Amino acid sequence: MGIMPTIFLSVKSAVMWIERLLYGVLRVLTPLGPRYLGPSFLERVYLLWTFRNFTSLPLAVLNHRQQKLVDRLYSLQKFVSPAFENGMFDQLLIGTVERLSPRPSQTETQAEGALSGLAVSGGLFTLSRRIPFPPRAIELGK
Repeated sequence: MGIMPTIFLSVKSAVMWIERLLYGVLRVLTPLGPRYLGPSFLERVYLLWTFRNFTSLPLAVLNHRQQKLVDRLYSLQKFVSPAFENGMFDQLLIGTVERLSPRPSQTETQAEGALSGLAVSGGLFTLSRRIPFPPRAIELGK
């Protein structure tokens, strides 16, 4: 009789893993609120492995490949609407990525690089540049 609850728990756990593998979503916490992403089957396998010991991870602790996957899913806008039933979230979560600080996109990074290149070359006027006093003002101050 003591074996039955253990078998039931392992079967229930296995069914939950299979459901997460087939239907799971990734939650990304952003400054605008949570976003739910629907990865492909192989992406879900990889994400399940990533979140095997944790339910939530900051983006900074993910390796480069995992960060690229999250960024790609987010940029491709593979958003899914959360299904609520009786006030509860009905979708199975693979895990949660905490992406609370906005990361610049590749085009924003390239634009900033071009602007800083112009500023260094003198092709762009910056407000931080000091204009020297005319020589007369310096002589009058003596």
